[in-house]
Amino acid sequence: MQTLVCLTALLLCCSRAHTNPVRTGACTLRPIGLNPDVQVSYTTSKTIRGCVSSSTVGKDREVHVLNVKSLTENPFLLLNVSLERKAPERKVVLAIYSSNPGTVFLHSWPVKMSPRQDAKPNIIFRAKVLIFEDGTEARLENASLSDNSEELVKWAVTTYGGITSYTELENPQHIFFRLGEDASSPPDCHPQAGFNARHYLEAELLSNDVKTCTSNEMKEKEAHILWVQGPEDPSSWETDVNVEMNCQNGEVPQNLQRMLVLQSQPNMSWLLNLQQDMQIMASGNYALQGIPMKVAGNNLPNTEQGLINRVLEMNYSIIASYLDIPSASNVTIRIQKCAQKKVISTTTAGQSLSLDDQIRSELNLMKPWKCTNDSIEIAMPGYLIPGLDLPIAEVTLQDSNCKATKNGSQFVLMSLLEKCSTVVKDGIHVTNKLILTLAGPQQEIQVPFGCQIPVQDREMSLQLFHNPEFRSPSTTVLEANKVAYVQVRHWMKDDKLELELLECQLELAGQEPLPLVKDNKPCNPTVEILQLPEPTLDRKTQRFSFIYSPGDDQRAPPTASLLCRIALQYSSENSTVLKKALKVTLQDSKFPPQNPGLGMGAVLGITFGAFLIGALLTAALWYIYSHTRPTAKMQPVSVNPPASESSSTSHSIGSTQSTPCSNSSMA
Repeated sequence: MQTLVCLTALLLCCSRAHTNPVRTGACTLRPIGLNPDVQVSYTTSKTIRGCVSSSTVGKDREVHVLNVKSLTENPFLLLNVSLERKAPERKVVLAIYSSNPGTVFLHSWPVKMSPRQDAKPNIIFRAKVLIFEDGTEARLENASLSDNSEELVKWAVTTYGGITSYTELENPQHIFFRLGEDASSPPDCHPQAGFNARHYLEAELLSNDVKTCTSNEMKEKEAHILWVQGPEDPSSWETDVNVEMNCQNGEVPQNLQRMLVLQSQPNMSWLLNLQQDMQIMASGNYALQGIPMKVAGNNLPNTEQGLINRVLEMNYSIIASYLDIPSASNVTIRIQKCAQKKVISTTTAGQSLSLDDQIRSELNLMKPWKCTNDSIEIAMPGYLIPGLDLPIAEVTLQDSNCKATKNGSQFVLMSLLEKCSTVVKDGIHVTNKLILTLAGPQQEIQVPFGCQIPVQDREMSLQLFHNPEFRSPSTTVLEANKVAYVQVRHWMKDDKLELELLECQLELAGQEPLPLVKDNKPCNPTVEILQLPEPTLDRKTQRFSFIYSPGDDQRAPPTASLLCRIALQYSSENSTVLKKALKVTLQDSKFPPQNPGLGMGAVLGITFGAFLIGALLTAALWYIYSHTRPTAKMQPVSVNPPASESSSTSHSIGSTQSTPCSNSSMA
């Protein structure tokens, strides 16, 4: 179904639009604010104002100030805090100023930055000024502060002796914040408008600048216009655009024609994820999710009125949303519009709406999703609302082919990050949707979610496999005289970075290292550089295979180390070198595991034990014999036997006297 939608949309995009004479009458854009019918959120590192400084370098702690300007009452902010990979462990102060008291949910905090291993906070704070120190203490600041940038910076410097960063954002929904400081920053922090905080921050903002207008023409067509100004001189840029169409109380209209207009720099690349057919006009080039082919874009006017006129020329009389933003890596347009409702009772509709909200709220608190370096894992109960007898019939991800299996009372699902329409940004942020189908009314509920790849999984990885498909799980057993498959991988935030395999070798105890790869080239006749997989997400990969042969009469040592060095570089003059070692166990079918034999100590011990046992046994037998032999007296022998006795009798007696047993008795 998704493929069919994409193909239909692609045909619509490529078709030449029929235009009528210009109708540029009364269509004046007006702001709609935070209208629930059309909402646009986008992910960016551009701030209202911001600055960084080196005034905390060499001191005992970093100091970061977030100035959150919320346009709604009781705003909700999700905050993820991570630690820069090379940053030292030190104390941190994170001060959050909010123009409206609301909720700050600290979703993650680097555990190793906390004094206790169990100190990762997962607490909801309601505050106007929140001071969070070292991952363990949250307190309200009683000082009377304004939202003025200079005053907040001055307060931080006066209170803590310096400031690492100041960031001002409008209506953020989710903030990804990376701790760390840069000694090359200016000594003082002077807030600048439009400051780019890409080195330490990325935020999802809910825009309050959406505009709309409607002409007097027919209203079966509507357009959505997005203008991303972008950097002043981008060499290459890409933005993901998602269009979500929902109707919580009815059905999405099917006969309404929609057009998406995307304007930006000429070299912009757009990746589109559309739920329904839409006509596309875009500068640069674009591709639809699920279809690798890129489509060349259009020459679009570079003024607001010019874009409006172009849309009106094509008989799109409703401009449902118009938004101009400085930059964005991801944009989501949520359209809430319903067709005329079918006959549905008011009670049922009310219950349906309430149930949707309950389930979304329950899942967002439960967070049954987990991210690893390769996959998303889902584990959730079959009943979400306590006391409500309404089980879940099916759970899928955004791609309906990715279904969870029922394991007792739970639904369980594991999906690779490359599959199931999963989106990964900067090698860290993972997003997808849970689609729940209720058993009773067969109602479908969509729950967007996101999670972060753990910090320890974002660095260089070195894995060994027994199969050329590199199927999980990996292994630490290297079999002699058999092909082994090696994969080296690193997460990249910057697509311009390249991964070069500088060197790989097998280090054996008591032997010279066995070179395998040098500068991406084989060093050994058994080594083969393998074809790389399709570029996926933000990971760069190198693969090769080799055969370890210890020799005809040689026995492989029990263990070895596989050592690889890589370079992350823009050019040969500017690179970062990383290395990773993997300890492996060697197995050789020619030489099954040997009996190690007995040492000298064991031999001496056994010999002495045998001697002692023999001596004791001999003594025991002698004791038993000497106390149990017969005690009868021997008869005297006549010196002169009677003549009547035969010689045979005398011979017999003589024989008796000469036996060993007799001699022994006599003696």
